[in-house]
Amino acid sequence: MARPSMLAALLLLLTPLAILTAGRSPHASAANTITVNSLTDPGLTGDHFCSLREAITNANAKADTSTGDCAAGTGNDTIVFNLSGTIALVSNLPSIQHTLEIDGAGQAITIDGGGARQGFLNFSGVVTLNNLTIANGHSSGTGGGVSNNGSLTVTNCTFVGNTAAGGGAIYNGGPAGTLAVTNCTFSGNVSAAGGAIESGHGGTVTSSTFANNSSGSSSAGAAILATDTTVQVANSILAGSTGANCGVVGTGVVGNGGFNISDDGSCGFGSSPGANGDTLGDNVLPLLDTSGLQNNGGPTDTIGLQPTSPAVNAVPIADCPATDQRGDPRPDPGDKSNACDVGAFESIDALGTPTPTATATPTASATSTATVAPSSSATPTATATDTTVATATATATATVSGTATVTATATDTPSATPTTTATSTLTSTPTATATGTATTTATATVSATPTDTATATATVSATATDTGTSTATATATPTATATATDTPTATASITVTPTATATPKPPPVKLTITPASLSFGNVKTGGAPIKSITLHNKSKTNDSVTLPQVSGQYFSLASNDCEAGVPAGGTCKIGVSFAPMTAGKKFTGKLTFTDQSKKSSHTIKLKGKGVRTPASSPTMTPSVTATPTATATPTATSTGGGTPTATATATPSPTGTSTATYTLSNISQTLSGFVDLTEPSISPNPVQTATAVAVATPSFTDSISLSDTNVDISGSASASQTSAADGSSISAIESAQTAADLSLCLGPNPLCMAENQGFTEFLADFCIASDTTYALSGSVQASTSEDFGNINATGIVSIQDLSTMDFIVNEQVANGQNDPLSMDLPLSGGGCYEMIVEVFATALPSGTGSGSASASCNVLLSPQ
Repeated sequence: MARPSMLAALLLLLTPLAILTAGRSPHASAANTITVNSLTDPGLTGDHFCSLREAITNANAKADTSTGDCAAGTGNDTIVFNLSGTIALVSNLPSIQHTLEIDGAGQAITIDGGGARQGFLNFSGVVTLNNLTIANGHSSGTGGGVSNNGSLTVTNCTFVGNTAAGGGAIYNGGPAGTLAVTNCTFSGNVSAAGGAIESGHGGTVTSSTFANNSSGSSSAGAAILATDTTVQVANSILAGSTGANCGVVGTGVVGNGGFNISDDGSCGFGSSPGANGDTLGDNVLPLLDTSGLQNNGGPTDTIGLQPTSPAVNAVPIADCPATDQRGDPRPDPGDKSNACDVGAFESIDALGTPTPTATATPTASATSTATVAPSSSATPTATATDTTVATATATATATVSGTATVTATATDTPSATPTTTATSTLTSTPTATATGTATTTATATVSATPTDTATATATVSATATDTGTSTATATATPTATATATDTPTATASITVTPTATATPKPPPVKLTITPASLSFGNVKTGGAPIKSITLHNKSKTNDSVTLPQVSGQYFSLASNDCEAGVPAGGTCKIGVSFAPMTAGKKFTGKLTFTDQSKKSSHTIKLKGKGVRTPASSPTMTPSVTATPTATATPTATSTGGGTPTATATATPSPTGTSTATYTLSNISQTLSGFVDLTEPSISPNPVQTATAVAVATPSFTDSISLSDTNVDISGSASASQTSAADGSSISAIESAQTAADLSLCLGPNPLCMAENQGFTEFLADFCIASDTTYALSGSVQASTSEDFGNINATGIVSIQDLSTMDFIVNEQVANGQNDPLSMDLPLSGGGCYEMIVEVFATALPSGTGSGSASASCNVLLSPQ
């Protein structure tokens, strides 16, 4: 079903083009604009859809070479996008020749090289890249993501999983290469020289984050390599590298522009205080968010900061860019420190009111409030291995530093109680007299028992155990003549003759995934429910599945029994957990993986809301008077063909005049439809549109219906709702339908695809002033849908006590179920409740599949 993250992207399609210019560079308005409206690569000339490859070609030609698919180029162009998604490159893109800006502002655009193709190549142009994700690019030469010999400016971009011989993500060289990188994230890039960036011709890096990049050696610069040039770095984080963060070749220098953090000493940043008073520079742990690269908002994934990170509020405002990578302001609006964060991500101010720091004074005797537990005896075992020649007696001298490290932690209680931890630093120095030939291993066992004084005197007993081991290494000499004799014979006797008919092509894999999205509903902070998707392999060969990746705040991979693949004709499950730590907002995420089916790349939308127990009961001020005049008995009828249609007589059941029994604290309604068809034998013809409604009035009616035809294949989706809340009763009539028909697909290689979804959600939060028994009536139903490739329907009705987070009602139906609702609900006064009515229908067939699905809810909650 369509989720809020998808809706946000789709709504932009209904927005005037002027919005697309938000977040663009200042010169964009002066350039000719070419709008990309297709994610297909390479695209078909004359299909009336503009692909990225066609747009670049037009910009290079200063003309239109696409037969009207894209606007003509002028040599000074800006490429923008009117849709979101991944462009999977089938070959390297054309080298950029003139002045060109490629801007993904307002969308979420990923350029994916698939581990085999380079992202961008700029020989001589003036290139600006904004708001893009460049992923899995590869070059056997330089610059897996971007190779630049001209002028390159990169802003608000993420580089992930790119590889090359030099400069995994970006290579900057040539006699005229210039490079400026601002507000960018580099993660998981690999190269033998310059895991993320290699420059041989200058460059600047500002307010960027490097994490988990790799280089070929410890000095090759996993984050940045400067080759006979200076790369100036400012306000940036370099951490988690395989190999050193920084490297230089020849006269190369990684310059310190100030306010940098490196978790090793390879960059030469030195040590200096930040605006927050914390130490910045070399050998400082940045305390990046342990969730790593994920969707933190904005058009690209970023890496957040832990609240206690020294990067938070460390850069004076005079040295801060106006925004972070996501486009969020620097400093964040709630920040009172007049400083911004180091790196590409600006966190919400986590410092707040300064916490009083308890200063621990290590005097000769500890105070009574500093507690040291003498009963917890620390017995570190130091093993000193002396591999030199030693006598039969080796003396191991264990030295313990005499002062304890006192860490005082002030709690939020009125009187802070510091906790003193005595940490003995143990240095074991074995003294060996070298006179013999035996190898001696000296093992010193140290028992350190800290006392109650701040100068912790440890009692050390060092027991040197001498183990004399004769190592007869001289006898392990290989015989050279045996090796020389075998080599020519083995080489001469092996002949490999490839045969064209040796391996038949395996049949295509057909995979279905249910459900198409995961909704966790309301989850109390501290909880961690798990939901799963099922992969069903309907082919006769095993389907290999890559390691699933989960993005989105508070979502994580919980289980994966698809590691060995999906067996022929069998199933496996992938589980995701949602553990919100923040209440009062909804969170979205994605589960992604690839397999060997035609679609290959799969994305499952994730959604959940964090809730908590209210700190105090709200004050009830009911003031609405409802005067229902008729009776309501909502009914649902099925019109055959497995597609029931809800028919409601939506009149409230109470008669007479009733006084308001609740106050409405929040009400909202969302509905959407999405249709996307692909017929590979012709040009794709997608229709993508949606609408969302969030209301302040307690009653509303809305609907959406859309369809698309692409030669002989078709798809449709619709959603509608009528809802009301009058202070006494709450009613919601929700329905969603979807259909797809690919039976006339010309296929079979590649097969046709459809992705059609209809979705509605009604939410109302209300509070009861006095004990009231409510009646819940109506029905929730879903059509019978055979699984012809992910065609399903679901309906949900839930009522949750917001003080205990217990579900009073949690009715869910799917694929052929029809549950009547008829129950009495005694609700306690002084409590608040949340009612959700949600339906969705999805049709995602491929090949020549077809089918339809529908779901509906007809619900009335009224006092007895």
